[in-house]
Amino acid sequence: VVVRIGKIGLLMLAGLAIGLGSRTFAAADEIGLPSDALPVTTVRASQAGARLDTNLLKGGGTDDTEALQRLLDRAKDGHGVHVIIDGPALVHGLDIYGNTTLEFTPGAGLYLRDHSDRALIRNAHRSRGAVVDSHITILGGFLNGNRDGQQLKLPGRAVNQEADGTFKTVLQLFGVNYITIRNVTIWDSRSFGLWIANAKHI
Repeated sequence: VVVRIGKIGLLMLAGLAIGLGSRTFAAADEIGLPSDALPVTTVRASQAGARLDTNLLKGGGTDDTEALQRLLDRAKDGHGVHVIIDGPALVHGLDIYGNTTLEFTPGAGLYLRDHSDRALIRNAHRSRGAVVDSHITILGGFLNGNRDGQQLKLPGRAVNQEADGTFKTVLQLFGVNYITIRNVTIWDSRSFGLWIANAKHI
């Protein structure tokens, strides 16, 4: 895992929360998809309807959630998908499936829209038990959680919790095997920058 977490950010890995400040963490090479995986489709966001016109520090622009989620949904049936986000995108949260590579070109990233009140990226089948998602790779990108644009406390929940009781993180992966995260910058999270649990081969 290679992650830079800046401004206000915490790392939670397998239930351990650590304050990071602004440091870089390095580890193993990219894992990639298993040899028996279904064929991989590669698609660029700019060629699939995404406007990619936000400012990664200030937000604004067109909400590209629908266009980007359509691309990620191509992995619902187990087929591999390689989504290249080639610009700065405003979103209100994305769900990522197994057998997916999400790659950002230089200068590209995601900005979490005001009042999204959820993780910027999370796996589609979050689980404390059985693992459904495997082989998720995230390469590059500036991921801005827009801390001040998210509610501090939702009705009936503790401070910084989502509606489902999990904490508002930038990157949240629960119940995933084979995770690769490399050269990612996580910025301005409402709570934890990165939260991984119930996972193996990271």
